[in-house]
Amino acid sequence: MLRLAALAAALLLPATALAVDPGDVVFTEFAIAPAAGPEWFELYNPTASAVDLADCVLSEDDNLFTIDALVIGSRDYAVLSRSDTCAIYDDAGDCVADSDLVYGSLSLNNSGVETMGLTCDSVLIDAVGYDYDAFEDDCLDAGSCTVGLNGLGQSADTNDDWEGSWCVPTQLVYDETGGTVRASPWAPTDCVTGGPACGAGDVVVTEMMVDALASSDSREWFEVKVTTGSGCDLQGCQLWEGPTLEVPTDEVGGDDDDSAGDDDDDDEEADPCDEPIEGWRCHEVDAPGNTLAFDSGAYALFGKGADLIASSPEEIPVDYRYSGLFFNNDDPTYLHIVCNDTVVESARYDWSLFQGDCPNDGCTLQLHPSAEEATANDEPTGWCVASDEDEYRHDDEVGDPFFGTPGLPGACLAREWPNEGEVVFSELMLAPVSSSAEGAVSFPEWFELTSVTDRDVELEGCRVRRVRAGEVEGDDDDSAVPEDDVKEHQIGSEGLVPVLLSGTSQVLVKSECIDGTEAPETGICNTDGRTDYVYGTVSFSNGDVTEELILECPDVQGGDPVIVDRTSYNQQRMADRSGHSMEFNTTVADPASVNDDFALWCEASFQDCIDEAVTEDGDCNYGTPGTAGPCATGNVSVPPSGAGCRCDNIEARGGATGLGLLLLLGLLRRKKA
Repeated sequence: MLRLAALAAALLLPATALAVDPGDVVFTEFAIAPAAGPEWFELYNPTASAVDLADCVLSEDDNLFTIDALVIGSRDYAVLSRSDTCAIYDDAGDCVADSDLVYGSLSLNNSGVETMGLTCDSVLIDAVGYDYDAFEDDCLDAGSCTVGLNGLGQSADTNDDWEGSWCVPTQLVYDETGGTVRASPWAPTDCVTGGPACGAGDVVVTEMMVDALASSDSREWFEVKVTTGSGCDLQGCQLWEGPTLEVPTDEVGGDDDDSAGDDDDDDEEADPCDEPIEGWRCHEVDAPGNTLAFDSGAYALFGKGADLIASSPEEIPVDYRYSGLFFNNDDPTYLHIVCNDTVVESARYDWSLFQGDCPNDGCTLQLHPSAEEATANDEPTGWCVASDEDEYRHDDEVGDPFFGTPGLPGACLAREWPNEGEVVFSELMLAPVSSSAEGAVSFPEWFELTSVTDRDVELEGCRVRRVRAGEVEGDDDDSAVPEDDVKEHQIGSEGLVPVLLSGTSQVLVKSECIDGTEAPETGICNTDGRTDYVYGTVSFSNGDVTEELILECPDVQGGDPVIVDRTSYNQQRMADRSGHSMEFNTTVADPASVNDDFALWCEASFQDCIDEAVTEDGDCNYGTPGTAGPCATGNVSVPPSGAGCRCDNIEARGGATGLGLLLLLGLLRRKKA
């Protein structure tokens, strides 16, 4: 019986208990909202002597009750109930423990902050400001729950920290209906304890439902894998969603740099999630039981509004429900996990690059199963859409279908990305010409990719990078490392999937269509039977500057991105006139290696005027967009010298005649302003 030890202790009490001083009696547990049976609360005597509470007064705000007789033994507990004598029952509903006192006139408040106090001889012995709202959601697997003071430190000081020192007990008892109650009457409260706090690299975001069917934000969710060997606890961590890799850390818990001229010391307790930062959304994890711990290798499922990730073919519940975040369907966005003021995980997602691959039933964005590590999800190349095989099909909480792998390693939809050397840069328009007249059409830069493989390949998710070698200026520090100027473009947008057929070419134009008109919102320009894709972030230098172009595509196995092709260019050293593209002969052996040398490119012929890129002044832009030409003479009849002269730039390097033609061509070529 629960009361045997208490009864034995009562028999050993001295005849006269000592007077009560502040802190000699401590409030240690409250049954604020029982499902059945009376309200009750618990008092504890932490001293080495018994205490007599006769004539002491209990107060619950303005409600008072004077204790007639109650003695609590040294380091013992007393349970005081509101109405019924019995406080605790067995699973059949039979009483197993009567309360030590029935107080009757006080009523515990189920909502908002109230104060319970104990006064003896007009001296306040202890008081607690309690708020059941802070713990109501922690009672998940029982009919009702008390709130107890952590048994590791039961004093009048520790019980002042309601949310920090109190918790829902792990112990189970029963009420008068036989229902379960998480409570610890006449005993110290055991609080649920989690694992070590999650640190940098301990967790990885591995799957995201960015765009739930019917665009219901309430059915968004994401998955986190715990990779640390000991497991870790995400309780108290913050979820940040915003536009940059850098989290505004000066807003995450403040800093202690007094030299910075800020006022952090005046606001150390401020919760950054309570004051939204422009462009950012934030949620602080506050899990039931004050812990959200997961074992190593576990997948944790965070859901926005629904209790279930999936309802069929099996139910998959969420592990934690968050609020305040909503995934961006249009622009690149970062999801960060911040624990103890430290960014422990960051994941970059861009749904616009992948939604075209997603079947009509909807799907998740997920990491390649072989790349579940903290850095793999920093770039779009680490992500894929879920496989559309039947085994990965689920119904969400309301029955809408989707493809995904919640709680399991990812399974990617198969993609036919090119391997090294299968696609090459074949034409570059470095410096198009436009009329100087006011309001005249401005023609864009562009480049061309050509497939040199016998299979069709996909370009969506591939990336084009332009690299300009950095220079150290203004100092003689040989140890300084110059920073390269890098611009990049992710191919594919608005749900479009660029597929490059075997032996064909694809043109990509900067910002506008090749005829200088505004590009449609789709990012596609249909010109002269050709489909061009628009990019916006890569630009070419048209002076004596050597730059490198790199085509990089994801590895189908989820490894490091594959460099499919790379080439360099320098308009001045290539003797390339403005308005003429530079072309490369893709029919040579090993074209991906040969085009690395910009001396092996040639200038577009004067015979190849691009009809849709003629200026108001009648000047042509020359090239063969969409067609990978042989880059050789003989295609037109030209005089021995003058405008329009061409040479096969590869054969010319082999003999004196060819060298003479190259020198002559170099003299004839001049850069237009």
